[in-house]
Amino acid sequence: MVNKATSASAGFIATAALAGVLGGGCGSSYVAAPPLYANLRVRQAQDHAAAANGHLMRGELDEAEEMFSKALRVFEEYGDDRAAAGVYGGLGILHKTRGDLDRAEKMHLKALKMDSRRGDKARIAKHYGNLGVVYQRRGDPKKAEEMYRLSVSISESQDYDEATASAYGNLGLLYAARGDLHAAEKMYWQSIAVSEKAGLDQLTANQYGNLGEVYLWHGNYNRAEEMILKSFAINERLGRRSHLAMNLAGLGMVRLGRGDVGGAHELLSISRDTHVSIGQGKEAEEVQAMIDSIDDLAADGPPGGERVGEKSDAQDGAGESDEW
Repeated sequence: MVNKATSASAGFIATAALAGVLGGGCGSSYVAAPPLYANLRVRQAQDHAAAANGHLMRGELDEAEEMFSKALRVFEEYGDDRAAAGVYGGLGILHKTRGDLDRAEKMHLKALKMDSRRGDKARIAKHYGNLGVVYQRRGDPKKAEEMYRLSVSISESQDYDEATASAYGNLGLLYAARGDLHAAEKMYWQSIAVSEKAGLDQLTANQYGNLGEVYLWHGNYNRAEEMILKSFAINERLGRRSHLAMNLAGLGMVRLGRGDVGGAHELLSISRDTHVSIGQGKEAEEVQAMIDSIDDLAADGPPGGERVGEKSDAQDGAGESDEW
């Protein structure tokens, strides 16, 4: 016959062991339970942040925002500033992707402030890069270049490959916007040299797409196609639907440059529909405008007036599992 007192005691010991308070007495088991609960909540928040990054990479912005918000509440509740700063960085990229540059700037500045207090130079370099993207899209190239150069000065001195590759790519976009395609091409190749060596596939895909755009401007359609297909292969493997849509637009422009108007229409239509399917209305409208003016573009000669390559957005969906 089992002694009820012994059975109860065994149950208490098991409970205490789970709480990490063996030998602490009955009262201690209940006092120590909250840390165990907190640890479980934080681990769940880390899972939410990792899921958010996956959604963000695939262009599933609503789902990403929901997961980021759940993670952020827990990280802030338990004072995990490093993880919270990572989420703010992810939210900055999310709002930038939606075109809400004011909210994107606010999120990146919050992340920068938190990581600056901690002296995390790698993260600081990333934040400067992301702020540069925001200012460039806002039409402030001078401030954008300032941010990119701050990013690269920190990342190069500390051998932070991800931030360095991102900064080179973003400087390339800046030079391309100014019409200096030679300088842009140089920056893209410098970015690839770093990202391929470090295994940063997303950044590598971005720069191959950007190089495709440079060669489109030059009218070198074979080289443009080669670069865009390299980008497409990586993006397809990673499931980056938004970037695949941009690749398809670039390939459509290659078709147009070769005089294949029907093929260009087909690829651009698929690109537009892909943007629509993941809620990127602005991008879909831009591709539709390209479709609407395709006859004029073909009549004007080699394409290149539209920005159809990949974007280099710093750390887009990259980073550790609980970060941006």
